[in-house]
Amino acid sequence: MKRALAIAFSFGAGVALMGVAALALLSWRASLPQPWNTTSITATFDSVDTEGPEKKLVFYYILQNNRDRDFRITSERELVLTGKLERQQSLTQESSKEFLSGELLVFIPARQRARFAIHLGYSYRGSQPLSGGTAKAERDHDRALIAAYVRDELPNLEGFALFHENTRYQIDLPKGWK
Repeated sequence: MKRALAIAFSFGAGVALMGVAALALLSWRASLPQPWNTTSITATFDSVDTEGPEKKLVFYYILQNNRDRDFRITSERELVLTGKLERQQSLTQESSKEFLSGELLVFIPARQRARFAIHLGYSYRGSQPLSGGTAKAERDHDRALIAAYVRDELPNLEGFALFHENTRYQIDLPKGWK
């Protein structure tokens, strides 16, 4: 009887110890940073344009929500927006809102798309003046001039990246002004 009790106690203690070890392992794993999810929200380049009297550059992208749930950004504090540098294969560390900012309050319903703008603190200073016209042909011509200017004057700019820290979403905003 004592032997059976000792075996039962040992078995119970072993199961309890394994349970504690499993909980410790799960807790440790949960504390590790999760990898960035690059597929839930994807982006395609739409166009580059200028805004305001200083003709500051604006890059437009189409964000696509590939999930079955809505995606919402309600605070700029949730986000990190960076430029991507081709030559250095790195992200920029510029944090000035005057240099790089986006329309960061975003809502994209499940399985839908939304337009998103990135404002860059550089002005268009191309040798050819922009027409500023509103006809499609004039806008297309101006956008071609602006794209050529970006390509020539910012050759190391490979695009942008947007990191949403709460969800661990990374949205790569590719170069499209080639």
